[in-house]
Amino acid sequence: MSAISALRGYRTQFLYTLYNIISETNKTYKYKPEGKYEDLDIFDSKGKLTEIIQVKNLSETLTFSNLFSSKDSFFSRGLKAITKDKDVILKIVSFGA
Repeated sequence: MSAISALRGYRTQFLYTLYNIISETNKTYKYKPEGKYEDLDIFDSKGKLTEIIQVKNLSETLTFSNLFSSKDSFFSRGLKAITKDKDVILKIVSFGA
């Protein structure tokens, strides 16, 4: 991955997180960018994990292997989260092909 691609990815994650915080109607939620599970972990007012969000901004088409290519992949981390709480919502947000 080139430095420009990495910076584009971080910028996209930041802007998506900022948008999420500003536009959220439930002001009691807590947001953790680069959270334990994903690019953005969202917690309710009691500290319960409600959503984990993976943000992608790839120049090529997003494929299954981009999300499930290693032991520490999106799906592996998502499985850990839903094993602890089946109500956690997993989201993939893609800004690209």
